Amino acid sequence: MADKVLILDGYLRNSIAILRSLGSKGFDCDILVEKNQNFVFAAFEKAFRSKYARRVFELTEDSDDGKAELIEGILENGNYTALLAGGTYYSNFISKYKERFSQYTNVLSEDYDKMMLVHNKDSCMAFASKHGIRTPRTFTASNKDELRKVADATNGVVIVKFNDSYASRGLIKYTSDSNHFYEAYQRDFGFQFEGDNFPLIQELIEGELIDSTAFSINGEPKAILTQKREMTAWLEGGGGIVNLTVDESEVKSGTDKLLRELGWTGHIEMDWIKQTETGECYLIEINPKFWGTTQLTIDAGFDYPFWFVQHASGNENHYSDTHVVGMRYRWLNDEFATIFTQPKSLGSFVSEFGQSVKRNFAAKTRGNFYLDDPLPFVKQVVDAFILIFKVWIGVK
Repeated sequence: MADKVLILDGYLRNSIAILRSLGSKGFDCDILVEKNQNFVFAAFEKAFRSKYARRVFELTEDSDDGKAELIEGILENGNYTALLAGGTYYSNFISKYKERFSQYTNVLSEDYDKMMLVHNKDSCMAFASKHGIRTPRTFTASNKDELRKVADATNGVVIVKFNDSYASRGLIKYTSDSNHFYEAYQRDFGFQFEGDNFPLIQELIEGELIDSTAFSINGEPKAILTQKREMTAWLEGGGGIVNLTVDESEVKSGTDKLLRELGWTGHIEMDWIKQTETGECYLIEINPKFWGTTQLTIDAGFDYPFWFVQHASGNENHYSDTHVVGMRYRWLNDEFATIFTQPKSLGSFVSEFGQSVKRNFAAKTRGNFYLDDPLPFVKQVVDAFILIFKVWIGVK
């Protein structure tokens, strides 16, 4: 009888990578998804899921405790080897309820205090700086006087984001001058926030976005892979949709140090930026979850989902110490949607479209269409066309 795993957020591309990793090795994979209130779209999503998603459970509860009770019932009756999550929310969620869920299965997540330490951008930056990792200067402003000081200290060239944001959502970049930022910030954010939960204001560092993905046991790194974002969801930032594996030694050493200081067990992803002028690398944030480019990590030689299940189950692991450098991975649906919705000029569109065509002939380049598991790609393409249509007609 095959081992069973339950994967939350089962339609995400993060989760599809986990499904393909474990399903191709003989695991029976069930997924749990948020219930889509539109019956037609719900049926479409279910019909076009990965072939490795054996059974689909739907979440019908809104509260965390309600969701936990529903998941606990599934685990109690399911005899699962492991519980995993694809996205940010449910990665934090299974960590929050780890003790409760661990009565029934192995919960593949770090403890909640560690998760929150690195998920929260303020405490993450403070922790990294304390241990000698280079980070952008970071500020908060709770009133106009503090905002003026920040504006003068940074010349108004900054990025503003929320502590709890992910995938660059809610991020705004200001590049004019201190006076423009001083006025625009008050319009865009203001000062009406509970407690001290003010947005973070970081100095803007221009350069290449480099991600490190890693797997560690009790603070001992087993593998670290670095990849450059060649194209992002908003062209000027956001998650990677065309990524290239690289060998960035400073990022690797910084990742290694943080894993050891954290005493981390499991998978983790860190965002860095390599400053154009100096070549120095700065930590931007840490994401204690499986990431959107998980499939690239696996294809390049590091199968973190399988390694984690093996470790949690007490089985012997054979950790690979090499991976493919120079492998490019394209999420074709996202690439297409970005090209047709994000360029701000005809010239930008032509440039992005031309680069996309060139990638079709580049060596060591892969895409997210799989002949042996094609249905998720069909769904992703439909989603891309819907997004393009909404943008073109002005529907939010």
